[in-house]
Amino acid sequence: MSDNGGTNARGKRRIGFAGKTLWGLILVSLIITLAAGAFAFYLYWASLSHEYRAKTWHNAMIISQVADIDELRREAEIVSSVYDSLSEEELTGGEDAWLDRYAEVYGVSYDKQREQLRSIKSASDDAETYVAMLDTEHSRMVYLVDADNTENYCRPGYWDECDPGEIDSYLNGAPVQWLDKFYGEEKLPVVIYNMDKYGYRVCAGVKLFDAGKYPVMVFCEEEMALVARASNIFLVQYALLLIAVTVIVLIISVIWTKKSVVRPINSLSEAAHAYTADSKDGQRDTPHFANLDIHTGDEIEDLGTAMKNMESELAEYVKNLTKITAEKERVNTELALATRIQADMLPNIFPAFPERSEFNIYASMTPAKEVGGDFYDFFFVDTDHLVIVMADVSGKGVPAAMFMMMAKSMLQTRMISGSRPAEVLTDVNRMICSNNREEMFVTIWLGMLEISTGRLTAVNAGHEYPILKTPDGDFSVIKDKHCVVVGGMEGVVYKDYELKLEPGSKLFVYTDGVPEATNASNELFGMERTVQALNGCKDGESADILSAVRESVNAFVGDAEQFDDLTMLCIEYKGTE
Repeated sequence: MSDNGGTNARGKRRIGFAGKTLWGLILVSLIITLAAGAFAFYLYWASLSHEYRAKTWHNAMIISQVADIDELRREAEIVSSVYDSLSEEELTGGEDAWLDRYAEVYGVSYDKQREQLRSIKSASDDAETYVAMLDTEHSRMVYLVDADNTENYCRPGYWDECDPGEIDSYLNGAPVQWLDKFYGEEKLPVVIYNMDKYGYRVCAGVKLFDAGKYPVMVFCEEEMALVARASNIFLVQYALLLIAVTVIVLIISVIWTKKSVVRPINSLSEAAHAYTADSKDGQRDTPHFANLDIHTGDEIEDLGTAMKNMESELAEYVKNLTKITAEKERVNTELALATRIQADMLPNIFPAFPERSEFNIYASMTPAKEVGGDFYDFFFVDTDHLVIVMADVSGKGVPAAMFMMMAKSMLQTRMISGSRPAEVLTDVNRMICSNNREEMFVTIWLGMLEISTGRLTAVNAGHEYPILKTPDGDFSVIKDKHCVVVGGMEGVVYKDYELKLEPGSKLFVYTDGVPEATNASNELFGMERTVQALNGCKDGESADILSAVRESVNAFVGDAEQFDDLTMLCIEYKGTE
């Protein structure tokens, strides 16, 4: 099996565990790299920006302390007086309309201040340094001295429109930098603003004095482009370093994962496939998991050990299962033989007495298991007396079948001696109770029919009621007197009763497997349905009547399992000629 993937049984491409692990590590590493890079860039940008703001403020403070305040005050008074004398048309018409009125401001004092600003700027590498007065009413900044003053720009009296909030920040010390909150340091009156021509800039202002109603301040500006260029260089270097470290960690992780996870799992998978293939071919003695050498010290090693133990236990289980299967086949063979023996012990050749025209008899037994506890029997004790037996042994299976054979043999032996049915059951009960450690019992309906007269002498030892059909009537239940079951109690004396069968009469005897047949809803077939099934075929032969009852029971039960033996017997008395 490949570490990187394979093809499944349907031919579809799939990604193996190693491939999934590799892609997962790459994805996690990429996310961590991007997050770490973004956070580091943010920290670097914030730190560098804060440094530039502090530097700009520091330079503005130095200028405010070394500047010639007297000379600047004189120039400011001149500029402010001229500025106050301007008309509304001059103020709104632009600087060119009145800027020449400041020519008297030029002089040695201005050149001296300008050189001083230039020296400070050169030492601090500031982008721009100047002194200006602020017109808060009209939001204007009127320049006094500029380090880079030219003939056409920032001459004394030149002014710019300002943001009122920006002026308020300078005068009241309320900065507008959110990065100061991150560092938690003392906030500085520094403004970061964006100019269409110069981009983002940092500007710090320190108040010097008031010229009339106009505050005069010294300003230092720094281009934020320097911060951006430095940050970009840092970002590239940091990203390259982070990628290199990530690749190294990724390679080490993949190698470790293959060695500690993928290869042991592949070994287990290959052993499982080999085990399955050999099992299909019948080769169960070849070890597969026992030859694996997995020492990872974790759950994978535990899995390998469990698979070794499972293989050993399965091999032992298969051996035992083979023995059990062979034993079960032998038992099934013996049970099938016992079923045939039991069926052969019961009268199963019909017509049973083809030479006798006085009656027609038919019987059947369908055991719930391989062998059953129900049995029937009929035989002559002499030429004029026919014995009929219908019995049901407690329990099922082989024990019930063996008890049935014993009871059947006892009944037949005693009846042949010529005794009455009640006397026979009394003797059989005594013999069974004398040695009945399993406490089994049998319900018996035993009758002896006198062929010449139709007189039936019978005894009921806890068995189901017989059902009788008169020559011109329907089947109906005969609620005869019940005695104690045979084998249930010692010293019982059974009593019989008599019925008179007219020519054309039919007698139906059965075991409880008929009325107690149960469907999937746990509903019993019952006596009412039994009588209805009998009357539905009351004019048929004995075999047809039993077949009709069996079909009714099967239709009622449906797919439900048969829980009890189904045994029936029907005799039609035709009388003598």
